[in-house]
Amino acid sequence: MTDTGKAEDRREHPRVNRPEFCARMGDEIFFAINMSLGGLLLQCYRGDHVPGDLVNITGLGLGGTILVDVKMAAKVIRAEDDTLAVQYLTLNKNARTYMASLIDDALD
Repeated sequence: MTDTGKAEDRREHPRVNRPEFCARMGDEIFFAINMSLGGLLLQCYRGDHVPGDLVNITGLGLGGTILVDVKMAAKVIRAEDDTLAVQYLTLNKNARTYMASLIDDALD
């Protein structure tokens, strides 16, 4: 098998578009461009994180309302063009269950 270098070729988890999905980091809530059980691509990010930084995600929800409190450590993969891509380092049971149900709904 030849590695083309594209991220899609190396993904372990299916990525879905759920623009109503949101995540809380610090005091701010960000909407997702897409999500998977491996990470998030968040929109409207205007902070100062750079690749390699560690961030904490403390809530997950829909439509700007946090529905599930979580404790998730993540690593910044990319921060550019008002987006922030993070890869989870930890994913607790509450977060995994909630996100899996949203992903399953989107894939059906």
